[in-house]
Amino acid sequence: NKKHYGSINQESDVDFYKFTLSKTFALNLTFIEKVARNSKEFYTVTLLDAKTNVITSFTVTADDSKVTKLIILNKGTYYVRISGGDWVSYYGGGGYSRNYDTEDYTLYVEAIALGKTAKIVAESNAKQIKLTWKSVKNATGYIVYRYSGGKWKEVAKTTSTTYTVKKLKAGTKYKFAVKAYVSADN
Repeated sequence: NKKHYGSINQESDVDFYKFTLSKTFALNLTFIEKVARNSKEFYTVTLLDAKTNVITSFTVTADDSKVTKLIILNKGTYYVRISGGDWVSYYGGGGYSRNYDTEDYTLYVEAIALGKTAKIVAESNAKQIKLTWKSVKNATGYIVYRYSGGKWKEVAKTTSTTYTVKKLKAGTKYKFAVKAYVSADN
């Protein structure tokens, strides 16, 4: 869990932050930019795996100023790439000009331990299934996953200890998992 301060000094400037997870965690990425007046600032925040494949990417504008993303990551090494800066600054004479200034930002990288949930109980009919599990102490919420195509895919986030999965096919086997998480605000 670290706080990083940085700045983008020109269009070609890119900052990288490397971190390694010892086990599966929920990763909370919070990006806060310094907002300048009369400009259209932007930053692109990209999360990469050890082979530099993009896991997720998001743009932060002056209108946002603070963006937080929660991502479940397995054990391994990852990078956060920050690029962007100040573009198309307005000048009072009515024109626009490309202008890269030094822009300050703060990046919080917080690894949140995932709690273990008890056995999932399922009640189903032909086209839906209701999943129920025991609550996890201090959990902010739960992420429901379905195993499909050789991967666990997120189905939903909920604060409840039940979730109904709809639009299922009768006679088909499905696998589900639920992970508890705690947000950075708690």
